[in-house]
Amino acid sequence: MSAESDNRADFFRELAILLKSDLPLPGSIRNLARSARGSRFRKTLNQVGDATASGQTLAEARKEFPRDFSVYQIRFGEVGESTGSLPDVLHEIGRLARADHHMIERTRALATYPVAVMLIGSAIFLCILRYVVPQFDAIFTDMLGDTPLPPLTQLTI
Repeated sequence: MSAESDNRADFFRELAILLKSDLPLPGSIRNLARSARGSRFRKTLNQVGDATASGQTLAEARKEFPRDFSVYQIRFGEVGESTGSLPDVLHEIGRLARADHHMIERTRALATYPVAVMLIGSAIFLCILRYVVPQFDAIFTDMLGDTPLPPLTQLTI
C-alpha cells in the first residue's frame, strides 16, 4: 500500500503541475501513466486518460475506479472542475494523500512495538507454564505428601 499511496500522491501533484502549464488533460494523464509505478495503476491511468479524451470529466472517469481513487479525491476533483481551479485542487489532493500515507505509516510503526512486546511476553508466559510450573508438582508432593492441592493449583499444574 505504501508505494501505491506515494504513487497516487505523486500523480495528483504532477498532474496539477502539467495542467498549470496548460497541457491537455488526456495527454497529461497518459504521460503520467507511462512513468507510474505498478502495472495496475498504470492501466487505470491509461483508462482514465482514454475516458477524458472521449469527453468525460476527470471526476467521472475516476469514479469507475473506486479502488484507486477515494470518494473525497473524486469529490474534490468535481469541485475543482466546476470552479475552474482544478490544478490547485489536484495539488491539494496530492498533499492530503501524502499526509494520509505518512499518518498510516506512523500508526503502523507505533503499533509494531506493543504488538511485539505482547507476543514476546506471551511466549515467555507459555514457556513458564510449560516448563517451570510442572516442576512445582514434585515440590508440592514432597511438602504436602498425600494432602490434595487446591483445585485451581491442580488445574494450573
